[in-house]
Amino acid sequence: MAPTPSPHHPPVPTDEMLPPDAGQAGFSIDYRKLLTTAKKYFWLIILFLISGVVAAVVWLNNQIPIYESIAQVKVEQRVMETSPSMGGGGDIGESLQGLEMLQTIQLGFKSRSLAQRIAEKMDLKNRKDFIADTRLKEAVSDDAFTGYLLANSRAELIQGTRLITVSFDHPDPKVAQEMTDAFIREYIALEGEQRLGAASVNLSYLIEEKRTLEGKLKKSEEDLTGYTRKLGSVSVDGELNLIAEQLQALNTQLTATKTERLRLENDLAQIRRVKDNPQALLEVGSIAQLGEISNLRSQLNSLDVEISRLRERYGSKNPQLVQLESQREAVQKALFAEALRAPQTVELAMQSAQQNEKSMEQAVAAQEKKVIDVKDLSIQANVLQRQIDADKMAYQAVLQRLNEETSQARSQPVFIQVVDSAGPAYKVSPKPLQAFAIAVFISLALSGATVFLLAYLDSSFKSVDEVEAVLGVPVLAAIPRFDEKKRKKQSGETEEQDLSKLPLLEDPFSFASESYRTLRTGVLMHEDENHTILMTSAAPEEGKSTNSINLAISMAQHGSRTLLIDCDLRKPTIGKRLTGRSDQNGLAELLTESVEFENVLVESSVENLFILPAGKVSKHSGELLLRRRHFERVLKKAREQFDHVIVDSAPLLAVSDTLAIARYFKTICMVVRSHKTPRRMTKRAIDLLKRAHRAPTGVIFGIVPPEESYYNYGYSYGGKGYGERSA
Repeated sequence: MAPTPSPHHPPVPTDEMLPPDAGQAGFSIDYRKLLTTAKKYFWLIILFLISGVVAAVVWLNNQIPIYESIAQVKVEQRVMETSPSMGGGGDIGESLQGLEMLQTIQLGFKSRSLAQRIAEKMDLKNRKDFIADTRLKEAVSDDAFTGYLLANSRAELIQGTRLITVSFDHPDPKVAQEMTDAFIREYIALEGEQRLGAASVNLSYLIEEKRTLEGKLKKSEEDLTGYTRKLGSVSVDGELNLIAEQLQALNTQLTATKTERLRLENDLAQIRRVKDNPQALLEVGSIAQLGEISNLRSQLNSLDVEISRLRERYGSKNPQLVQLESQREAVQKALFAEALRAPQTVELAMQSAQQNEKSMEQAVAAQEKKVIDVKDLSIQANVLQRQIDADKMAYQAVLQRLNEETSQARSQPVFIQVVDSAGPAYKVSPKPLQAFAIAVFISLALSGATVFLLAYLDSSFKSVDEVEAVLGVPVLAAIPRFDEKKRKKQSGETEEQDLSKLPLLEDPFSFASESYRTLRTGVLMHEDENHTILMTSAAPEEGKSTNSINLAISMAQHGSRTLLIDCDLRKPTIGKRLTGRSDQNGLAELLTESVEFENVLVESSVENLFILPAGKVSKHSGELLLRRRHFERVLKKAREQFDHVIVDSAPLLAVSDTLAIARYFKTICMVVRSHKTPRRMTKRAIDLLKRAHRAPTGVIFGIVPPEESYYNYGYSYGGKGYGERSA
């Protein structure tokens, strides 16, 4: 059962009192932590950048320069008319309005057959200028050359146009220009050959059909010649044709006469409906076509144009405008009067048309009888002639179709016109700026990822707030890093660096010195009536002994008789650091009762500060602390003779020595090193103290970077401290 809390004994933290570790509460990004890690590992970012730039330089030096030549072609379509004899009409071929046709032509430049044709025609395998400075060798297969041509050529359609850009890349600029021209030239030739091959089947059929119809036509002509020779009359056909032509002319005239009569009948019917309405009569076609009507309308239109011009220019009260309006009114009245007289003229024309129609019908009937009489003599001749005409039409249609197919096979419906021929090649690879930009980007990305990983894996404490939030224990003081070497360099001193790192002795006005005074104040506020303070840490190398020494010096400078006990019997350091000796008798001999307390005390160079060394180290030194009666006797004598007793103990997680003596102390200070001590290790150490029914009074947050030690108010004055240094 945990002891009851008292004013001098803070409550022991339980699992519920300790806040959860930020790493266990879920993934989150601490930007301040990332920035701190980036500052700490800034050299790593510089190293990545230098490595990236070096890699880019090496890559650029090992790359073969590539040159690109560009040409531009325009796709046009030839208009081809179908033959009327074949029953067609209008344009044929695919329309270039759709994007699919243009994309098909674009992909044609990337066809394997075209690449193979170019490789064969230009004999690329035997051309040293083409193989040089490439991955190709003389022994490679034809497929390798084809793949190389396809990989280094491009054909891109310019959106919204019928232009296609063709380009080729090669280490030799002259070869690049030559190959670009070859792609365009061979594509046009290959397209024509493919169309000619596709049309060969149709051509063969049409040629055979032409021969057959030619034979039939010849036989029909021979039959007609034999029949006319048998009748003994050669003029029957000519007479029949003449009569037929006359009959056709009469029929044409009869049709025209009937059409005119029907038109006049329709106009008369319309005239009867409108009666005396001159405006409506003018809309009748027969009346509108009369010469006088057309003349008056023309005059009226001219007057309207002139009136409109004058009204727009001079206004409606112009004298000339008034005169023209009077003339217009007179012309319009004459037009209406002429329209009212026009129906009589139309009716007379109607009667004349009826008479003409009857005369033409009689003439057509007489001509038809004459034709019938002549046909009786030439029926067979006509039959033979029609056969000849039919065979001739079929023959001509096949012949025309054959010519069209041949023309289409030899010419392209889609015409490729070179707009810009292949120009001089220019260097496109490698691009130094792009390579360096990519290298810098990758370097920054890798360094950023590395910094993020280091920050994510680093579970150490970075700030006072973080320590208090995670451990639930107050921070008594944040001790900044004390740079003794820098201080001596600034002051001009020539002595070697003091490894004891005692800022209270070396530089009393330093930030570290002021922090230890703050620590002294915090400890005195929590110190119990026994005036004993236990200093410990979770792991070695946390700065526990350094903080114990500086706290003891601070107590002594305060005027209190202070005893500093080195209770780390396995790895003692205090005696050697303050006295320079490690073979002195000390606590180990007291616990074995081989010496007296007064005989092992060592007076330090600091006034009021005494030291009780650890004594001589042996393999059984750790077991001595289990002698409770002897250790209690030592503490009792120390409290009787000194105002404050500071005990420097072993790390909690390294050995169990500290847990064996923790019961004798109510004021326990846990030393946590900034940017080093893992959170889990510190929480584990606190848990061990809790199980021993002792919890740390506070935390000493040590070796804090100066820029992060914002709890020291001296830093707010530009690093100059508060107050003046003594001479």
